[in-house]
Amino acid sequence: MRLAWRLGVIYAAILAVVALLLLVGAPRVAEQAMVHALGPVLLRQARSVVALLDVQAFPGRPATYLADLAAVRLSRLYVDGEVLVVDPAGEIRWNSATLTGDLRGWRLAPEVISGIRVPGYGVREVLANVPAVVAVAPIPTPGGEGTLGAVVVFRPLRELVGVRRQLGTWIVLGTGVAVAVALAAGWAVGYRLVRRLAAIQEAAAALAAGNLSRRLEVAGRDEVAGLAAGFNHMAERIEALVEELCRSQALRRAMLATISHELRTPVTVIRGLGEALRDGVVAPGPDAARHAGQIVAEAERLGRLIDDLFQLAQIETGQLDLRLARFAVGPWLQERETALAALVRERGARWTARIDPSLAGVGLEADPHRLAQVLGNLVDNAARHAGPGGHVTLTATAVPEGVRVEVADDGPGIDPADVPRVFEPFYRGREAARSRGAGLGLSIVRALVEAHGGRVGVASAPGRGARFWFVLPRAGGPAVPAAGAPGRAVNGGG
Repeated sequence: MRLAWRLGVIYAAILAVVALLLLVGAPRVAEQAMVHALGPVLLRQARSVVALLDVQAFPGRPATYLADLAAVRLSRLYVDGEVLVVDPAGEIRWNSATLTGDLRGWRLAPEVISGIRVPGYGVREVLANVPAVVAVAPIPTPGGEGTLGAVVVFRPLRELVGVRRQLGTWIVLGTGVAVAVALAAGWAVGYRLVRRLAAIQEAAAALAAGNLSRRLEVAGRDEVAGLAAGFNHMAERIEALVEELCRSQALRRAMLATISHELRTPVTVIRGLGEALRDGVVAPGPDAARHAGQIVAEAERLGRLIDDLFQLAQIETGQLDLRLARFAVGPWLQERETALAALVRERGARWTARIDPSLAGVGLEADPHRLAQVLGNLVDNAARHAGPGGHVTLTATAVPEGVRVEVADDGPGIDPADVPRVFEPFYRGREAARSRGAGLGLSIVRALVEAHGGRVGVASAPGRGARFWFVLPRAGGPAVPAAGAPGRAVNGGG
């Protein structure tokens, strides 16, 4: 908790510096306040004394007359300070002896004498080492052409010493209390801050150790809360990236395992049959022709696998080439229905096609070859899982956003745990043992449909078959037959 104590010491040091400045500056401020509060009062009283002397009624009298006049007229005068009547040379002719003893015959300090002819006030040393607030009011001659002297009213500042001492005492006491409070407050604030920072440090260490699910509680709206929120966002991003990396590694392993298996089987068959033909194990005739047909079939299977891999690579690198054409979807489906029915019946399944007649007027802007590949993959997948005696149904309907095509089978269905991943490349699910194929068909279906701006989905339950569907947006403008539609090439990746 060094940071907590450091904050407390910093607060206390700041307060101590402020207290020191106050200890030095407060007495000066108090002195200035006293001068400006008392000076005008003393100056007014000095002018009042000058008026009471009324020397204008006794023209021609010498300066020594001031003492007698002051003694008579100012004997009952009440003034806040000591009153002096001085001649032009600064010699004191009379004083009220309110605050001091008899000062007659004393001479004022030069800085006080210099102000005899000009009224004003300030801090002066009237007596040696006795600073005072001094107000001077000149006594004009009867003719008004000079001065007979001045009335000086002063009040010593020795009472300010007590004020200074009292201020110092309060400042020292207040500083001590403030420093103690600052230490406590600084430690409390610092302790809470350190605890929050320590929590972030611990979470970072846990994240570095592999606990990617570690998160922080975000409390408040200060900078530390922002740091915690940023940490949580970073942790979520790291967790997502690591999960994506793990999926990629799993996909790569699955890809290598699948490709090696899918390549090994036909290669083994081709090699075995070829060696049998080469070595004369199979006599010329029907058996040799059958072996040659199996070699061709396995070679075609290898070709399809290579084509799928090449197409998947094009999709993932954004180099898929689409030859778009505008055509009416109803007639196009009718043309494809014959080939699709033959594919299903070849696997021993039954076939049903339901094509909405209204689709004759619905146009698509798509690549007919790629769209035929989508239908072929879905129907072949359905026929394979429906099996001999099963049933495959093609349903095409018009929907508000375009065209919806569904391929359903009555096969064993898909395990619920496999449904979210059936469109992933190389994923064959829990039924992979009895399924031939590299697991690329459905991933290519999804990529091709999305490249056309559509969407794809699946609904299934164990024992109730599966329904794969896709929706494509309709094209604006008139539709034409697919065979005569002008095409344009676009890049379908991205």
